[in-house]
Amino acid sequence: MDIQLTFSDVTKAEATMISTTEPGQVFEGILTYGGYPSFKFDKTQTYDQQIQSFTSNAQERMAHSLLENEIVLPSKIIAEGISFVYCVIDYPLEEEAYIKVSFPSPKSITNYELLAIHAKVYQYIYEIENTTFPDPGTVPGMLNRAKSHGKYGIWGHYLEDLIYNSSGGVKIYNNFIFCEFDVDS
Repeated sequence: MDIQLTFSDVTKAEATMISTTEPGQVFEGILTYGGYPSFKFDKTQTYDQQIQSFTSNAQERMAHSLLENEIVLPSKIIAEGISFVYCVIDYPLEEEAYIKVSFPSPKSITNYELLAIHAKVYQYIYEIENTTFPDPGTVPGMLNRAKSHGKYGIWGHYLEDLIYNSSGGVKIYNNFIFCEFDVDS
C-alpha cells in the first residue's frame, strides 16, 4: 500500500504541545546541503520511489557543491514510530507557516525523507498561495517575485529560486518531528 500524506495547518493546541514538550533528540545541521524545495516529485511514482529520487538528486547535488573536507551524508533513519511531521517555513513568507504532515500509520523517517517532506510542504504552501491569489508576476524592472496577498504573503522569490542550505533544526519527540530547514536564493 502506498503512503498518502495529509497536509493541514497546525492548530493552537498542537503549537502549545510542541512548545511545552521536551524533545527526545535535537539535531542541527542534519545535512550539509540538500537540494531544492522545487524538486519535481513524479506523481506516478510511489511515495518510497519519490523519496529515493529526491535522496539521489540531493546527494548528487551535494557531491558537486561540497568543499574538499566535506562528505555526502548517507541516508539514515533518524526516528521511528513517527505519525506526524510539523514543519515551519518563514522565508520568503510574510506570514510564517506551520504545517502538519500526517502519515496513515506510524513509520520510520530518514534524514533525506524529512527534507523531502519539507520540500513537499514548501510546494503545498506555494500551491495554496497560487490557488487563492494568482501569481503576481515580478517586481517591475527585476526578476524577483512581486508580493502576493494570499494566506502566506509570498514575496521576493519563486519556489525555483530557493535552495536548501545547511542550516536548520530538527526536534524528535515520541511520535512526531518538528523541523525547520533554511533556504537561500
